[in-house]
Amino acid sequence: MSEQPQSAAPAGRARKPSRRRLRVYRALAATLVPSLFIVGLEGTLRIAGAGYPTDFFLESDDGIVTENERFSWRFFPREIARDSLDLRFENPKPDDTIRIFILGESAAQGDPMPNFGFGRCLEVMLEDRFPDKRIEVINTGVTAISSHVIREIAKDCREYEPDLVVAYIGNNEVVGPYGPGTMLTPLLESGPAIRLHVAFKATKIAQAAESIARSVGAAKGPDRWMGMEHFIGNTIRADDPRMERTYELYEDNLRGILGEFTERDVPVVLCTVATNLRDCPPFASSHRKSITVAERRAWEELYERGMSLDGAGNADEALAVYEEAAAIDDEHAELRWRMGRCEENLGRFEQARAHYIAARDLDTLRFRADSRINAIVREVDGEEDALALVDIESTFVETSANGLPGEDLLYEHVHMNFPGQYRIARAIAPEAARLLGGAENGAWLSENDCARELGLTVYEERRVADKVLKRIARAPFTEQAGHADTVLRLGRAIAEMRPRVTTAELADVVRRRPDDMNLLLSYAIGIAEEGDCDKAVGHFRTVLESKPGSAATHDNLGRCLFESGDFAGAESAFHKALELDESLDNTGLNLSLAIAAQNRLREAVDLFETWAPHGGDVAPAGLQLAALCKGEGELDSARDILTTTIKVRPGRDVLMALAAVELQRQDFDSAGKWYAEVLRRLPEDAEALAGMGRVAEAGGDFESAATLYGHALAIRPDLIQARVGLAKATEAMNGTSQPR
Repeated sequence: MSEQPQSAAPAGRARKPSRRRLRVYRALAATLVPSLFIVGLEGTLRIAGAGYPTDFFLESDDGIVTENERFSWRFFPREIARDSLDLRFENPKPDDTIRIFILGESAAQGDPMPNFGFGRCLEVMLEDRFPDKRIEVINTGVTAISSHVIREIAKDCREYEPDLVVAYIGNNEVVGPYGPGTMLTPLLESGPAIRLHVAFKATKIAQAAESIARSVGAAKGPDRWMGMEHFIGNTIRADDPRMERTYELYEDNLRGILGEFTERDVPVVLCTVATNLRDCPPFASSHRKSITVAERRAWEELYERGMSLDGAGNADEALAVYEEAAAIDDEHAELRWRMGRCEENLGRFEQARAHYIAARDLDTLRFRADSRINAIVREVDGEEDALALVDIESTFVETSANGLPGEDLLYEHVHMNFPGQYRIARAIAPEAARLLGGAENGAWLSENDCARELGLTVYEERRVADKVLKRIARAPFTEQAGHADTVLRLGRAIAEMRPRVTTAELADVVRRRPDDMNLLLSYAIGIAEEGDCDKAVGHFRTVLESKPGSAATHDNLGRCLFESGDFAGAESAFHKALELDESLDNTGLNLSLAIAAQNRLREAVDLFETWAPHGGDVAPAGLQLAALCKGEGELDSARDILTTTIKVRPGRDVLMALAAVELQRQDFDSAGKWYAEVLRRLPEDAEALAGMGRVAEAGGDFESAATLYGHALAIRPDLIQARVGLAKATEAMNGTSQPR
């Protein structure tokens, strides 16, 4: 009997899905629904205009491109986010323009003198070489960033028709974003993970989440940018396993950065990175991991003995002792630096350089590109026809005294002075000219030619050097060997600076190059320093029409208006400067003076109390504001201002001013305390001795008063207050000794 066919499923009943199909449906529901929700939320936030732009550049409707001051929010806490230079260029590029982008960190930016950095030197050199072209150098360098951030900047630069790119990258791979020694971002182990994190931070969802976290105080960063001080607890040994991954990520980023341009046939000048070997002792040192307690004790005894011999000028004997210490542990960075100094003093410069390089590479506060970083740069070179290597590290060795780069070319660890900036530009210029289709040979502008064309006045050089002096007065520089001598040398160099170009010569350059706002700014600063504030005000305002976001220019304008007696205008300019850059400590202090000059003393005092703890030129501002308060009879306010000033800058003049105020307030004990502090520091200070005489006189001790006045006159016979005080004390003693 044949089998009966199976009956069809009853009408209206659906076939039950298989288990496999159910799993697929569930997986789709688990991923697709959240994905659609996320996409919808992101789109809604974008339509609503939430968040902030994350591209490096912003472009207006009329094709003017500027920097995005919020670009670095993805990589820094907002409170300490670092900005690029003020940038402005056209899109599309004008036909007669050669456009060059510079990529890198603060050293590439030209810090501490960006208006006179190697990018600016290169610009005027190429203008001289290509007289029929407009040379446009766009410097995208930003302080404290790393190659992970520069990779993002490169993607944006490629869209704006570059003719040439200069890459000077490598100092911040450890301490910059995503490095093992950073405090800015999480440490992620792989390049894809880092790039995913960077991409996520660009989403409106991530920005909204961050804003919510900030609103409840969960994502607030440090209040103020403290520079290298932020990283001093993050030491990384040379043999730390994380360093190998750091080098791999740097190489991957470098290839990615270069590829953004070489794939489009845009030529790139790739540079090795120069560092201060001779005059930058290590910031921090550590012993080898396996050193025993007994070995360390023996090492320390040898090290102390070596330093004693070294300090006495016995380089040969000191080196022999240092070598004994190195036989126990040669991984201590400062030991290697001291051995280098001994070798140098003995005239053995090759050996000295080897030790200095080892000291840099072993430094556990890794703020300088080390040997591996530059080796990677050299390895990457030669892989593309459009890529040219310029070995700046070797250039500095070749052009430094005895082949030991130091203070002759760099201010501190990695930032160049003007001779160093010029050397970099001079090394790049021939390769740049060749890649741009011009002549690489022939005469190039000299260092002094560049200084003149850029407006490097002695006022600018002193201002920059003073900025460096304040920088190295803070950690970690204060922990370096020989720090006091470094400060003295720089202070002496500032005092001995001579003009490279006069303001009269600069006026001619300004007439030839009227569109160079950096040049006009330098000229305005120069004539302001020479007293022509009225003329300088006009130039500062012209610069601000082109660069309204320049906090420093608003500050300079405020200073000139203050000197001209326009205190309300100065107040407005200082406010604008602080809106743009809250880190301008001196601007806050000057704002308090501008307000005080308008007879708003209480407001001025409160503002001074807010800004003084941050540093800056507190003493001059405090003295000036206290004098205004004294003139208005506000002695308590004057005392408060000077007391605050002493906490920050306890100098002799502030101590003397506070003692004088206390005398006026008839608080003789406090006055005596401050005069005594001056005499503790300066036992032969005639004015302090006379002040102590007044305190003794006020207490009725005329004999002591007379002695103190006499001592003061022996030091300074022309001191009127001591002479008058001595006469009064003598008269008082004679009067009290007579019978009634």
